[in-house]
Amino acid sequence: MTNYYCRLTPRGAEKLAQAAINGPPLEFAEIAVGDGNPLELEPTDATVLVGERHRMPVNTVYSPEEDQSVVIIEGAVPNDVGGFDVNEVALFDADGELVAVANYPSTRKTVVTNGIGRVLLIRIMLDVGSVDNVALQIDPAMVMATRQFVTMAINALTQAITDGFLTKAGNLAALADKAE
Repeated sequence: MTNYYCRLTPRGAEKLAQAAINGPPLEFAEIAVGDGNPLELEPTDATVLVGERHRMPVNTVYSPEEDQSVVIIEGAVPNDVGGFDVNEVALFDADGELVAVANYPSTRKTVVTNGIGRVLLIRIMLDVGSVDNVALQIDPAMVMATRQFVTMAINALTQAITDGFLTKAGNLAALADKAE
């Protein structure tokens, strides 16, 4: 068994079952982080975090191609929020109800005024049985790309432009040869 995981609360399981039968898909709206689980205990059927410190909108909900029974939910704690440890996480649905809880490896979230700051990306994987029962979403205003992703995208675009230019230049040369 893994040390860190996310599980549905009883209310979350009920809502997911409703979504599977006839309801709208379960929609994750917010992620909360807390410092009230210093021993990193296994998630329980909590209705609140022990020590909630910050709540943020969900950035992205997606399912990896290789496993359509899980969803990955992401959010980001901005660099101006912090001064606490994160070791518990909760997911809230669009109705504001706590639907899943997770333990989290103890991570210090600093703020810039402490001399160092960073954005803390929270990424939680949750087994939902079928991705069809969950609203997948990407908030383009919130999505954060990694440096590696941006570099790869720029390289791919540069290569595509270069390939296109060379193809057109080759076509022009061929036309010039035919014209002679």
